[in-house]
Amino acid sequence: MEKYTSENSELVARAIGYIRENKCDPEITVGDVARGALVGLALFGAYIVQTIGLQYTTAGKNAFLTTIYVLLVPFGCALLFHQKLQKGNLIAAALMLVGIGLLSLDGQAGGLNVGDLLTLVCGFLFAAHIIAVEQCQKKTNPYALIVLQFAFCGLYAAVYSLIFERGMPMTFSLGSVGGLLYIAVFSTTIGMSLQNIGQSMAPASHAVILLSLESVFGVLFSCLLSASFLLLAVGTIRLLVAKGGIL
Repeated sequence: MEKYTSENSELVARAIGYIRENKCDPEITVGDVARGALVGLALFGAYIVQTIGLQYTTAGKNAFLTTIYVLLVPFGCALLFHQKLQKGNLIAAALMLVGIGLLSLDGQAGGLNVGDLLTLVCGFLFAAHIIAVEQCQKKTNPYALIVLQFAFCGLYAAVYSLIFERGMPMTFSLGSVGGLLYIAVFSTTIGMSLQNIGQSMAPASHAVILLSLESVFGVLFSCLLSASFLLLAVGTIRLLVAKGGIL
């Protein structure tokens, strides 16, 4: 256990060394490391809560409810940093609440289930992450912040695994490795890196509008990849092949 934790602590040290060697920020300070730890903590919290919540709700609802950060970020910036709140934000808040109600309040088990509530918490954490990235990038190089937040996110995940999952599993299947690689490369490394770089060029209130497209693609792909859609597609292909054979 100590060996496993020390290896992940070394990951953070190597990340700092990488930043220095590649001159992302040659004057990296303790404050930069602290900001990387803060952003990484918000990212880890959002990921773990979203993953747990997804076990109790659908992918479409999970994707939609997560985007509550579209509302929280402008309000959070206005409350914490006195940024001007536009009227459009109030209209968006009302529409979002109506949408959440239509999507989740189905009248069963009191409406929102535990998965939906966890997903809403995830939305709060993603809002905290977006705001933290915007504020931390004012004092820390964006590329240095990317490396540091990933390193600390990995460290927090390792500690969580040791406490709640008794460490990493001893065996991996082809499916689990593929899933891990997909999440690590596309959802985390590429997606979050582009988000951080984009936020260095645009205010958070603008960034969240574009990030909200996540819910659109989440619902779309959950429908496209669902079993019913695949069965319909297979049936259609077989029917076309059969008709082609008859002709």
